Amino acid sequence: MATPTHVLQVFSGSWYVGPDEDEDYFEMMFRAFDEENFAAYIFSLPRPGWPDDFKAEELAKAGEIFLQAGGAPTRMTLDTRVEKHGRQSLCVVGRTPSADTNTAPEERVKVGENEATVQPNEVFEWREAAQIFYYYYKTMTVPDGYVLREVA
Repeated sequence: MATPTHVLQVFSGSWYVGPDEDEDYFEMMFRAFDEENFAAYIFSLPRPGWPDDFKAEELAKAGEIFLQAGGAPTRMTLDTRVEKHGRQSLCVVGRTPSADTNTAPEERVKVGENEATVQPNEVFEWREAAQIFYYYYKTMTVPDGYVLREVA
């Protein structure tokens, strides 16, 4: 078995995954959840390894840069924390906008007990979200053609 490269959390479960997962792995994971309260989170480990190979502080630091999805399979939102020039930013992932994004977000996506308010281009169905997760898993960034809107 290969040494894991990432941590994947779905609801309250965590798995050490990588380096050989394929796109079908992520599609299967997203497709399996048909509930309103879907949530997934992925981050890269500081180096390949197993849980006992890391101190808690190392995992906490690594988990600061992530991609996460939340909502229902037919209506979810994705956000990522990125680091540029030593500064971290939380950003919502979206398709290249087809409308004015200077207006306040109005689309509501239920995420657990909360609601996220996003732009129309920031609402995804499970298949596209799984493809973005797979790309992120391989590259630690979102694919070309998507934009990041900074929210914090």
